[in-house]
Amino acid sequence: MALDDRSQDENGEIRKVRNDKHVGTFEDEFGIDTGLRRDAHLKKAFEEYGLPDDASQNALRRAIRESQR
Repeated sequence: MALDDRSQDENGEIRKVRNDKHVGTFEDEFGIDTGLRRDAHLKKAFEEYGLPDDASQNALRRAIRESQR
């Protein structure tokens, strides 16, 4: 995965990561506990942390870290 929340498929095409990824997958990838159900979609996490639907996963990680301070 690229640093700016885009991914590259086997053909080299770059696309933005969708926000219907499961929270559990996000938590496993980044070692972060969102406090949400693992089967929820990232869209729910964006809502919980006050981020727009098109926010990046990095923005979500920052919001989670800030809330845990």
